[in-house]
Amino acid sequence: MRFIAATIGRNIGKEPMYSEKWRNFRSDLWTSISDALLEEPEFYQEFFGAGMWDGVAEENFRQELYFQDNGREIYNSDVLCENLRALAIQYGQDAIAFLEGESTLL
Repeated sequence: MRFIAATIGRNIGKEPMYSEKWRNFRSDLWTSISDALLEEPEFYQEFFGAGMWDGVAEENFRQELYFQDNGREIYNSDVLCENLRALAIQYGQDAIAFLEGESTLL
């Protein structure tokens, strides 16, 4: 299967964003990704975690979408990159991590 994933952090600078803003950021991440999709995902997963950015601990959130490998493009990369950049700016983020690849079932 092929997958794409995006991870966002909660902090703005060294402080966590308020709960409502954090909830909206997570929802807007889904919208930013889904607006660029060319294929429907087979399934998706969401994860909460913790990490570090510039030496500061912060909560993070990751969305992963999995697709059957049918040889077609699964998303419009120009639209997705533009959406994620705009989202980072909207929520005061230095960056949004994006990953794509293939998974193997063992």
